[in-house]
Amino acid sequence: MFEKLTKAGNRVAGDAVARTITRLVQTPAPPGVHVQAVEGGVALCGRRLRRRMLADPQLRNFGK
Repeated sequence: MFEKLTKAGNRVAGDAVARTITRLVQTPAPPGVHVQAVEGGVALCGRRLRRRMLADPQLRNFGK
């Protein structure tokens, strides 16, 4: 009964996820941080990234 709604909802959700991933990958990253799209999301890579996430508000708010 709800098959058409489920398919449409899945399509809309998939498009929203793809747009969000594209937006995050295009967001300027702080120096020394590399952003790359991975299957199902975005990966941030960089030296001492865990420690920097605590100290750098730009990294904590990345993507907002």
